[in-house]
Amino acid sequence: MLGLAGMIAFYRLTKNKTSVIIASLLPVVWFSQTTVMMEAAYVPLFLISLYLFKSQRNFFGAIFFSVSLLTHLAVLLWIPLILCYNFKSWKWLIISIVITSIFNAYLISPNLLTGLSGIYLSKLGEHVQLSQVLPLLRNIFIPLMRNNTSLIIILAGLSIIKNKKIFILSLLWLGPAIITNQWWDSLLFGRHALIASFGIALIVSLFLKSHRLFKSVIITYLIFVSVPTVSLLNKSIPYLETAKLIGDLPPGGLLFDSHFARPQTAGVYAGETIYVNEPGWVFKENKQTFVTASALSDPYGLYSGPYLHSLSLSYKNPPTLKQYLGNKYFKKISGQIYEVTDPGIAYPETNLYLSPRRLDYHDPVSQIWFMIKKIFVQKFPAGLTAQ
Repeated sequence: MLGLAGMIAFYRLTKNKTSVIIASLLPVVWFSQTTVMMEAAYVPLFLISLYLFKSQRNFFGAIFFSVSLLTHLAVLLWIPLILCYNFKSWKWLIISIVITSIFNAYLISPNLLTGLSGIYLSKLGEHVQLSQVLPLLRNIFIPLMRNNTSLIIILAGLSIIKNKKIFILSLLWLGPAIITNQWWDSLLFGRHALIASFGIALIVSLFLKSHRLFKSVIITYLIFVSVPTVSLLNKSIPYLETAKLIGDLPPGGLLFDSHFARPQTAGVYAGETIYVNEPGWVFKENKQTFVTASALSDPYGLYSGPYLHSLSLSYKNPPTLKQYLGNKYFKKISGQIYEVTDPGIAYPETNLYLSPRRLDYHDPVSQIWFMIKKIFVQKFPAGLTAQ
Protein backbone atom coordinates (compact mmCIF):
# COMPACT_ATOMS: atom_id res chain seq x y z
CA MET A 1 0.00 0.00 0.00
CA LEU A 2 2.84 2.39 0.81
CA GLY A 3 4.44 1.65 -2.55
CA LEU A 4 1.16 2.42 -4.32
CA ALA A 5 0.85 5.68 -2.38
CA GLY A 6 4.37 6.56 -3.50
CA MET A 7 3.47 5.90 -7.14
CA ILE A 8 0.36 8.07 -6.84
CA ALA A 9 2.46 10.86 -5.33
CA PHE A 10 5.00 10.50 -8.14
CA TYR A 11 2.23 10.84 -10.72
CA ARG A 12 0.77 13.92 -9.04
CA LEU A 13 4.25 15.37 -8.85
CA THR A 14 5.08 14.84 -12.53
CA LYS A 15 1.63 14.71 -14.18
CA ASN A 16 3.22 12.16 -16.47
CA LYS A 17 1.63 8.71 -16.85
CA THR A 18 4.49 7.34 -18.93
CA SER A 19 7.04 8.09 -16.20
CA VAL A 20 4.90 6.19 -13.67
CA ILE A 21 4.57 3.18 -16.01
CA ILE A 22 8.31 3.12 -16.67
CA ALA A 23 9.16 3.48 -13.00
CA SER A 24 6.77 0.70 -12.01
CA LEU A 25 8.42 -1.68 -14.51
CA LEU A 26 12.05 -1.04 -13.54
CA PRO A 27 13.58 -4.18 -11.96
CA VAL A 28 14.94 -2.33 -8.91
CA VAL A 29 11.49 -0.88 -8.14
CA TRP A 30 9.95 -4.35 -8.34
CA PHE A 31 12.62 -5.73 -6.03
CA SER A 32 12.02 -3.01 -3.45
CA GLN A 33 8.30 -3.71 -3.31
CA THR A 34 8.44 -7.51 -3.31
CA THR A 35 11.25 -8.06 -0.79
CA VAL A 36 11.97 -6.87 2.74
CA MET A 37 14.14 -3.81 2.08
CA MET A 38 14.07 -0.43 3.78
CA GLU A 39 13.67 1.19 0.35
CA ALA A 40 10.09 -0.10 0.36
CA ALA A 41 9.45 2.40 3.17
CA TYR A 42 11.65 5.45 2.84
CA VAL A 43 11.41 5.91 -0.94
CA PRO A 44 7.58 6.14 -1.11
CA LEU A 45 7.64 8.36 2.00
CA PHE A 46 10.15 10.64 0.30
CA LEU A 47 8.07 10.81 -2.90
CA ILE A 48 4.99 11.72 -0.86
CA SER A 49 6.93 14.42 0.98
CA LEU A 50 8.28 15.77 -2.32
CA TYR A 51 4.76 16.04 -3.73
CA LEU A 52 3.48 17.72 -0.55
CA PHE A 53 6.33 20.23 -0.55
CA LYS A 54 5.69 21.03 -4.20
CA SER A 55 2.02 21.56 -3.32
CA GLN A 56 3.07 24.05 -0.61
CA ARG A 57 1.79 21.79 2.16
CA ASN A 58 5.02 22.18 4.05
CA PHE A 59 3.88 20.92 7.45
CA PHE A 60 2.72 17.56 6.11
CA GLY A 61 5.68 17.41 3.75
CA ALA A 62 8.00 17.83 6.74
CA ILE A 63 6.26 15.00 8.59
CA PHE A 64 6.65 12.53 5.73
CA PHE A 65 10.23 13.68 5.11
CA SER A 66 11.06 13.14 8.80
CA VAL A 67 9.71 9.60 8.78
CA SER A 68 11.61 8.90 5.58
CA LEU A 69 14.78 10.30 7.13
CA LEU A 70 14.27 8.16 10.23
CA THR A 71 14.45 5.13 7.95
CA HIS A 72 17.54 6.10 5.95
CA LEU A 73 19.91 9.06 5.77
CA ALA A 74 20.24 8.81 1.99
CA VAL A 75 17.23 11.10 1.53
CA LEU A 76 19.38 14.01 2.74
CA LEU A 77 21.19 13.92 -0.60
CA TRP A 78 17.93 14.73 -2.40
CA ILE A 79 17.20 17.89 -0.37
CA PRO A 80 18.34 20.11 -3.30
CA LEU A 81 15.60 18.44 -5.36
CA ILE A 82 13.00 19.42 -2.77
CA LEU A 83 14.31 22.99 -2.75
CA CYS A 84 14.08 23.07 -6.54
CA TYR A 85 10.35 22.35 -6.33
CA ASN A 86 9.79 24.58 -3.28
CA PHE A 87 12.66 26.71 -2.04
CA LYS A 88 10.58 28.07 0.86
CA SER A 89 10.55 24.59 2.40
CA TRP A 90 14.10 25.03 3.73
CA LYS A 91 12.95 26.03 7.21
CA TRP A 92 10.77 22.97 7.51
CA LEU A 93 13.59 20.76 6.29
CA ILE A 94 15.96 22.13 8.92
CA ILE A 95 13.40 21.47 11.64
CA SER A 96 12.89 17.92 10.34
CA ILE A 97 16.62 17.22 10.22
CA VAL A 98 17.27 18.56 13.74
CA ILE A 99 14.41 16.66 15.37
CA THR A 100 15.13 13.44 13.48
CA SER A 101 18.87 13.62 14.17
CA ILE A 102 18.38 14.05 17.90
CA PHE A 103 15.86 11.20 18.03
CA ASN A 104 18.10 8.83 16.04
CA ALA A 105 21.20 9.85 18.02
CA TYR A 106 19.65 8.91 21.36
CA LEU A 107 18.56 5.57 19.91
CA ILE A 108 22.25 4.85 19.26
CA SER A 109 23.82 6.31 22.39
CA PRO A 110 22.84 8.32 25.49
CA ASN A 111 25.66 10.67 24.47
CA LEU A 112 24.29 13.03 21.80
CA LEU A 113 27.64 13.65 20.07
CA THR A 114 28.46 9.93 19.98
CA GLY A 115 25.05 9.20 18.52
CA LEU A 116 25.33 11.93 15.89
CA SER A 117 28.78 10.77 14.81
CA GLY A 118 27.48 7.20 14.60
CA ILE A 119 24.69 8.39 12.29
CA TYR A 120 26.50 10.75 9.99
CA LEU A 121 29.96 9.19 9.83
CA SER A 122 28.94 5.53 9.51
CA LYS A 123 29.03 5.48 5.70
CA LEU A 124 32.38 7.21 5.25
CA GLY A 125 34.35 3.97 5.51
CA GLU A 126 32.30 2.30 2.78
CA HIS A 127 33.39 4.54 -0.08
CA VAL A 128 35.89 3.69 -2.76
CA GLN A 129 38.96 5.91 -2.49
CA LEU A 130 38.53 9.05 -4.60
CA SER A 131 41.87 8.36 -6.27
CA GLN A 132 40.47 5.10 -7.71
CA VAL A 133 38.76 6.59 -10.76
CA LEU A 134 37.82 3.37 -12.55
CA PRO A 135 36.18 1.72 -9.50
CA LEU A 136 34.30 4.97 -8.86
CA LEU A 137 32.93 5.02 -12.40
CA ARG A 138 32.18 1.28 -12.26
CA ASN A 139 30.17 1.72 -9.07
CA ILE A 140 28.16 4.53 -10.66
CA PHE A 141 27.23 2.99 -13.99
CA ILE A 142 27.09 -0.79 -13.54
CA PRO A 143 24.45 -0.78 -10.75
CA LEU A 144 22.38 1.81 -12.62
CA MET A 145 22.42 -0.29 -15.79
CA ARG A 146 21.79 -3.60 -14.00
CA ASN A 147 19.00 -2.27 -11.76
CA ASN A 148 17.25 -0.07 -14.32
CA THR A 149 18.17 -1.91 -17.57
CA SER A 150 20.79 -0.77 -20.08
CA LEU A 151 18.39 0.68 -22.65
CA ILE A 152 16.64 2.91 -20.10
CA ILE A 153 19.97 4.36 -18.95
CA ILE A 154 21.01 4.96 -22.57
CA LEU A 155 17.71 6.73 -23.29
CA ALA A 156 18.09 8.84 -20.15
CA GLY A 157 21.49 9.98 -21.38
CA LEU A 158 20.10 10.79 -24.84
CA SER A 159 17.23 12.72 -23.26
CA ILE A 160 19.63 14.91 -21.28
CA ILE A 161 21.76 15.55 -24.37
CA LYS A 162 18.74 16.34 -26.54
CA ASN A 163 16.99 18.62 -24.03
CA LYS A 164 19.57 20.67 -22.18
CA LYS A 165 16.77 22.48 -20.34
CA ILE A 166 16.29 19.46 -18.10
CA PHE A 167 19.99 19.17 -17.24
CA ILE A 168 19.65 20.79 -13.80
CA LEU A 169 16.56 18.76 -12.96
CA SER A 170 18.39 15.61 -14.09
CA LEU A 171 21.37 16.47 -11.93
CA LEU A 172 19.14 16.94 -8.86
CA TRP A 173 17.36 13.62 -9.44
CA LEU A 174 20.40 11.56 -10.47
CA GLY A 175 23.38 13.32 -8.90
CA PRO A 176 23.03 11.72 -5.45
CA ALA A 177 23.41 8.28 -7.06
CA ILE A 178 27.09 9.14 -7.63
CA ILE A 179 27.48 9.01 -3.85
CA THR A 180 25.00 6.31 -2.86
CA ASN A 181 26.37 3.87 -5.43
CA GLN A 182 29.73 4.00 -3.68
CA TRP A 183 28.23 2.45 -0.53
CA TRP A 184 29.05 -1.23 -0.46
CA ASP A 185 25.97 -3.43 -0.21
CA SER A 186 25.84 -7.23 -0.27
CA LEU A 187 22.03 -7.29 -0.52
CA LEU A 188 21.36 -5.45 -3.81
CA PHE A 189 24.18 -3.19 -4.90
CA GLY A 190 22.89 0.21 -5.99
CA ARG A 191 19.55 -0.03 -4.18
CA HIS A 192 20.25 3.17 -2.22
CA ALA A 193 19.91 5.05 -5.53
CA LEU A 194 16.27 3.98 -5.90
CA ILE A 195 15.02 7.57 -5.74
CA ALA A 196 17.21 8.31 -8.76
CA SER A 197 15.38 5.54 -10.64
CA PHE A 198 12.20 7.62 -10.50
CA GLY A 199 14.15 10.54 -11.92
CA ILE A 200 15.44 8.28 -14.69
CA ALA A 201 11.87 7.24 -15.50
CA LEU A 202 10.82 10.90 -15.68
CA ILE A 203 13.73 11.86 -17.93
CA VAL A 204 13.11 8.94 -20.30
CA SER A 205 9.39 9.75 -20.48
CA LEU A 206 10.25 13.27 -21.64
CA PHE A 207 12.40 11.79 -24.39
CA LEU A 208 9.54 9.52 -25.49
CA LYS A 209 6.89 12.23 -25.30
CA SER A 210 6.44 12.58 -29.06
CA HIS A 211 7.23 8.96 -29.97
CA ARG A 212 4.08 6.92 -29.28
CA LEU A 213 5.23 3.79 -31.10
CA PHE A 214 8.68 3.86 -29.50
CA LYS A 215 7.00 4.35 -26.12
CA SER A 216 5.10 1.09 -26.60
CA VAL A 217 8.31 -0.67 -27.62
CA ILE A 218 10.09 0.50 -24.47
CA ILE A 219 7.25 -0.60 -22.20
CA THR A 220 7.21 -4.01 -23.90
CA TYR A 221 10.99 -4.20 -23.52
CA LEU A 222 10.74 -3.50 -19.77
CA ILE A 223 8.10 -6.18 -19.31
CA PHE A 224 10.22 -8.64 -21.28
CA VAL A 225 13.28 -7.91 -19.10
CA SER A 226 11.70 -7.43 -15.68
CA VAL A 227 9.18 -10.29 -15.45
CA PRO A 228 11.67 -13.20 -15.79
CA THR A 229 14.23 -11.34 -13.68
CA VAL A 230 11.83 -10.73 -10.80
CA SER A 231 10.47 -14.28 -11.08
CA LEU A 232 13.83 -15.51 -9.75
CA LEU A 233 12.67 -14.31 -6.33
CA ASN A 234 10.49 -17.43 -6.29
CA LYS A 235 13.44 -19.70 -7.08
CA SER A 236 15.83 -21.39 -4.68
CA ILE A 237 18.52 -19.38 -2.87
CA PRO A 238 21.92 -20.95 -3.72
CA TYR A 239 23.47 -20.34 -0.29
CA LEU A 240 20.45 -21.83 1.48
CA GLU A 241 20.71 -24.92 -0.73
CA THR A 242 24.40 -25.15 0.13
CA ALA A 243 23.59 -24.87 3.84
CA LYS A 244 21.38 -27.98 3.61
CA LEU A 245 24.24 -29.94 2.04
CA ILE A 246 26.77 -28.67 4.57
CA GLY A 247 24.63 -30.02 7.38
CA ASP A 248 25.08 -33.54 5.97
CA LEU A 249 28.91 -33.43 5.85
CA PRO A 250 30.95 -35.68 8.17
CA PRO A 251 31.71 -33.78 11.39
CA GLY A 252 35.10 -32.74 12.70
CA GLY A 253 36.65 -31.60 9.45
CA LEU A 254 37.48 -28.22 7.91
CA LEU A 255 35.13 -26.38 5.57
CA PHE A 256 35.97 -23.44 3.30
CA ASP A 257 32.99 -21.32 2.31
CA SER A 258 32.48 -17.93 0.64
CA HIS A 259 32.35 -14.92 2.97
CA PHE A 260 29.12 -13.91 1.23
CA ALA A 261 27.49 -17.14 2.44
CA ARG A 262 28.15 -16.57 6.14
CA PRO A 263 24.61 -15.35 7.01
CA GLN A 264 23.13 -18.56 5.58
CA THR A 265 25.78 -21.15 6.56
CA ALA A 266 27.31 -19.91 9.83
CA GLY A 267 27.05 -22.58 12.54
CA VAL A 268 25.68 -25.24 10.18
CA TYR A 269 28.80 -27.39 9.84
CA ALA A 270 29.80 -29.57 12.82
CA GLY A 271 33.45 -28.69 12.46
CA GLU A 272 35.59 -25.64 11.69
CA THR A 273 34.42 -23.24 8.99
CA ILE A 274 36.67 -20.66 7.36
CA TYR A 275 35.07 -17.93 5.24
CA VAL A 276 37.33 -17.02 2.32
CA ASN A 277 38.14 -13.31 1.95
CA GLU A 278 36.45 -12.40 5.19
CA PRO A 279 38.52 -9.73 7.01
CA GLY A 280 41.24 -11.47 9.02
CA TRP A 281 40.73 -14.91 7.47
CA VAL A 282 43.69 -17.32 7.50
CA PHE A 283 44.23 -20.40 5.36
CA LYS A 284 44.56 -23.72 7.19
CA GLU A 285 44.91 -27.36 6.24
CA ASN A 286 43.20 -30.41 7.70
CA LYS A 287 43.17 -34.14 7.06
CA GLN A 288 39.57 -33.86 5.94
CA THR A 289 38.85 -30.64 4.05
CA PHE A 290 35.67 -29.63 2.26
CA VAL A 291 35.19 -26.67 -0.08
CA THR A 292 31.99 -25.15 -1.42
CA ALA A 293 31.76 -24.15 -5.07
CA SER A 294 31.27 -20.55 -3.92
CA ALA A 295 34.52 -20.64 -1.96
CA LEU A 296 36.37 -22.02 -4.97
CA SER A 297 35.36 -18.98 -7.06
CA ASP A 298 35.39 -16.28 -4.35
CA PRO A 299 35.62 -13.25 -4.86
CA TYR A 300 33.73 -13.97 -8.08
CA GLY A 301 30.28 -15.45 -8.63
CA LEU A 302 28.90 -14.16 -5.32
CA TYR A 303 25.17 -14.29 -4.68
CA SER A 304 22.76 -11.72 -3.26
CA GLY A 305 19.71 -13.84 -2.57
CA PRO A 306 18.85 -15.61 -5.85
CA TYR A 307 20.87 -13.13 -7.93
CA LEU A 308 24.55 -12.83 -8.72
CA HIS A 309 26.15 -9.71 -7.25
CA SER A 310 26.65 -7.29 -10.13
CA LEU A 311 30.27 -6.49 -9.20
CA SER A 312 31.43 -10.10 -8.82
CA LEU A 313 31.47 -11.15 -12.48
CA SER A 314 34.69 -9.73 -13.89
CA TYR A 315 36.82 -12.87 -13.36
CA LYS A 316 39.91 -10.82 -14.15
CA ASN A 317 42.15 -12.62 -11.62
CA PRO A 318 42.41 -16.21 -10.31
CA PRO A 319 40.10 -17.01 -7.38
CA THR A 320 41.67 -16.55 -3.95
CA LEU A 321 41.75 -20.21 -2.91
CA LYS A 322 43.55 -21.28 -6.07
CA GLN A 323 46.86 -19.98 -4.74
CA TYR A 324 46.49 -22.36 -1.78
CA LEU A 325 44.70 -25.34 -3.31
CA GLY A 326 45.66 -25.02 -6.97
CA ASN A 327 47.89 -28.11 -6.82
CA LYS A 328 45.34 -30.24 -4.92
CA TYR A 329 42.76 -32.70 -6.23
CA PHE A 330 39.05 -32.72 -5.54
CA LYS A 331 36.15 -35.14 -5.39
CA LYS A 332 32.65 -33.80 -6.00
CA ILE A 333 30.32 -34.66 -3.14
CA SER A 334 27.44 -32.73 -4.65
CA GLY A 335 26.96 -30.01 -7.23
CA GLN A 336 28.03 -27.40 -4.67
CA ILE A 337 30.55 -29.10 -2.35
CA TYR A 338 33.90 -30.78 -2.97
CA GLU A 339 36.29 -32.75 -0.78
CA VAL A 340 40.03 -32.21 -1.11
CA THR A 341 41.37 -35.71 -1.81
CA ASP A 342 43.79 -37.66 -3.99
CA PRO A 343 43.04 -39.10 -6.49
CA GLY A 344 40.53 -36.65 -7.88
CA ILE A 345 39.95 -33.88 -10.40
CA ALA A 346 41.95 -30.67 -10.76
CA TYR A 347 40.87 -27.39 -9.18
CA PRO A 348 37.24 -27.00 -10.35
CA GLU A 349 36.84 -23.46 -11.63
CA THR A 350 33.35 -22.07 -12.12
CA ASN A 351 32.52 -19.06 -14.28
CA LEU A 352 28.99 -17.68 -13.95
CA TYR A 353 29.43 -14.79 -16.36
CA LEU A 354 26.58 -16.01 -18.55
CA SER A 355 24.40 -17.36 -15.76
CA PRO A 356 20.61 -16.76 -15.95
CA ARG A 357 20.93 -15.51 -12.38
CA ARG A 358 22.52 -12.29 -13.62
CA LEU A 359 20.28 -9.28 -13.06
CA ASP A 360 20.70 -8.31 -16.70
CA TYR A 361 20.61 -11.79 -18.23
CA HIS A 362 17.26 -11.18 -19.94
CA ASP A 363 18.23 -7.72 -21.17
CA PRO A 364 18.60 -7.84 -25.00
CA VAL A 365 21.28 -5.14 -24.82
CA SER A 366 23.33 -7.31 -22.47
CA GLN A 367 22.83 -10.37 -24.68
CA ILE A 368 24.19 -8.43 -27.65
CA TRP A 369 27.20 -7.44 -25.54
CA PHE A 370 27.75 -11.07 -24.51
CA MET A 371 27.87 -12.12 -28.17
CA ILE A 372 30.24 -9.30 -29.12
CA LYS A 373 32.54 -10.05 -26.20
CA LYS A 374 32.56 -13.76 -26.92
CA ILE A 375 33.33 -13.32 -30.62
CA PHE A 376 35.64 -10.31 -30.72
CA VAL A 377 37.02 -9.65 -27.25
CA GLN A 378 37.66 -12.96 -25.52
CA LYS A 379 36.51 -16.52 -25.20
CA PHE A 380 34.92 -17.33 -21.88
CA PRO A 381 36.77 -19.81 -19.63
CA ALA A 382 36.20 -23.48 -20.19
CA GLY A 383 34.62 -23.75 -16.76
CA LEU A 384 31.67 -21.62 -17.84
CA THR A 385 28.42 -22.74 -16.24
CA ALA A 386 24.90 -21.41 -16.23
CA GLN A 387 23.74 -22.03 -12.66
